[in-house]
Amino acid sequence: MKFIICDTRQQEGKHDKKHSQIADCGVHMLTCCMPCGDYCSFDALSETAKRKAVDLSYQYGNNLNPRPKLRKEVSELLLNEMTVSIDTKKNLEELSRNLMNRSDHSRFWKEVRKANENGIKLIILCEHGGQIKSIPDVAKWHSKYSPVTGRALMEEIYRVHIAYGVDFVFCDKRNTGKKIIELLDGTV
Repeated sequence: MKFIICDTRQQEGKHDKKHSQIADCGVHMLTCCMPCGDYCSFDALSETAKRKAVDLSYQYGNNLNPRPKLRKEVSELLLNEMTVSIDTKKNLEELSRNLMNRSDHSRFWKEVRKANENGIKLIILCEHGGQIKSIPDVAKWHSKYSPVTGRALMEEIYRVHIAYGVDFVFCDKRNTGKKIIELLDGTV
């Protein structure tokens, strides 16, 4: 049986489609507070980390108020044991805000640095779809809401990849759940 962990900060109801795709592949999800990213492998964790993650996920799932000490323990165990973490972005607009907008990228950058400092491979999975299938395709993108050009965003993506080892992967929303499993497959 396969399991993955989903971060508690995922907005309720906005990720149902990808979570359904994950379940359709026979993969079960636990909810825990992750130190960086939105998804990671459960099966690659130590038995201690698994027990504590299951306990925390149970508390969240039953609308109990999880003990702060348990949340902190699970977050620290994940930080020490995770090897890969996937952070999803709904489109290039969101990715652009996180990478380029000084007022919106604080939490994002903390997670990038935390992953890098702790040897965690962070993968940004952008669900933009359409013609955007790789980093060079980003250069063709035009924002509807900001002056950021596709070329400038592409250059920032490359900079973050080189400086922090972050990988950027693109997919269509119809395949996000399967892509998450595929990316974690080496650790699920």
